[in-house]
Amino acid sequence: MSWYDAKPKQLWRRFRPQRAGNIEIVPGSLAPLYRQAADHVHQLYPGRRLKERLISPIIQSVRDRARAKNDPMLWIAALILQSPRAVAAQQQMDKHPHGYHNKQARLYELIDFNDTYVSAVLSMPEADLPSFVDEVKRAMDVFCKQLGVRAFSDEQYEAIVHGLSREIAVFRGAIKEGFSATMTSRAEDAKGVDMIIADPLTGKSINIDCKTHSSYYYRLKQLVREGRMTTEQAGAADLAGYCVVVNGHDNERVRVVLWRIDEETYGTVTNFSFENTAALGRSLHEIIASVAISD
Repeated sequence: MSWYDAKPKQLWRRFRPQRAGNIEIVPGSLAPLYRQAADHVHQLYPGRRLKERLISPIIQSVRDRARAKNDPMLWIAALILQSPRAVAAQQQMDKHPHGYHNKQARLYELIDFNDTYVSAVLSMPEADLPSFVDEVKRAMDVFCKQLGVRAFSDEQYEAIVHGLSREIAVFRGAIKEGFSATMTSRAEDAKGVDMIIADPLTGKSINIDCKTHSSYYYRLKQLVREGRMTTEQAGAADLAGYCVVVNGHDNERVRVVLWRIDEETYGTVTNFSFENTAALGRSLHEIIASVAISD
């Protein structure tokens, strides 16, 4: 049996936010920081219907203030405000996985939401991270209920957190191992770049697209079907755990390292961090030395 016909091993433990029973949609049940964020949202947008022309400038204003101050409360408020649009975008993506007329706009809404989620996590004190996943979900559910729209299902939210937890753990792990790391802009994210990691000692940097074990495998198969990689090259990439692809078109082409982040190699992700980052550091040194170009 060839590499292409084999099935990927399921090595990554599925992320599941730890909850005690079902979420109770009661505003007063929120922890203080999230209650403060929810109150701030209510002051800015007390309406009972989602009106795009009203909420869009409010979201932008809160995100700008959160970015300027790196304030956890403001980042959480921005997440709450963005959640109804992100839910609608996710529903469209789930319902029409092969495309629809406004797919690009919906994709950017999800990317914006993910960017805000990552920024919120990175702004939080370490001691507050264990409760972050549940409390944010509860606060978003309260706001969606206020507007009479659907909230993220547990499955949808779990999938988002699962992917972002891995990216954040890589980002934080890279910094811990002495590299510099930068989360990408929306435009770069749309080209498949999660972050840029650089080695300050060599001046070399790489664009990273983090993949779970299974998503890496299926991405390689997709590249083979598209004629962008031979079966032999995909097999070698499967063994190495990383490979370089070129995304984008014309003058906007960018080299991206697809990097498999699996539990067997790097350990589990708990509270957005790897318990031990030594293996991550060794892999980064190897990948940068192998594929990076000097700035």
